[in-house]
Amino acid sequence: MTTEPRAARTLTLIGAVILILLGAGHLLLVLALQWDVFAEWFGRGLFAAVPFLGAPSHEDLAAFWAGLGSFGVPAIVLGAVILWLRARGITAPPLVGWAIAGWSVVCAFILVPSPYLVLALGGALVALGSHAARRA
Repeated sequence: MTTEPRAARTLTLIGAVILILLGAGHLLLVLALQWDVFAEWFGRGLFAAVPFLGAPSHEDLAAFWAGLGSFGVPAIVLGAVILWLRARGITAPPLVGWAIAGWSVVCAFILVPSPYLVLALGGALVALGSHAARRA
């Protein structure tokens, strides 16, 4: 059992779950909205479906950067790692949460409206949970 305060564990849990849910929700939404583009990729074969060189279509680029090339997969992985650490009584460094929060706030100002502020909340909760755990 960990000696980490309950409040710190709860903040970390909520922050990590926000990261996972936002990342998964984003990927599922893009998959639903861009299904025709992804189906076209499978038809062409996935290798170089969105060419780096040449003139890729705007639809291909948008689908890639909004989908697999977006923050979705890293957000899911980061949230899962934070939960994995938490289950072992290890606190993620506050820098992880503050970096996510800061990056998300900048993105939220550039892309309005967007769910980046929710991602910033998740990062801030992870950082605050980490600070609370370290103070204990």
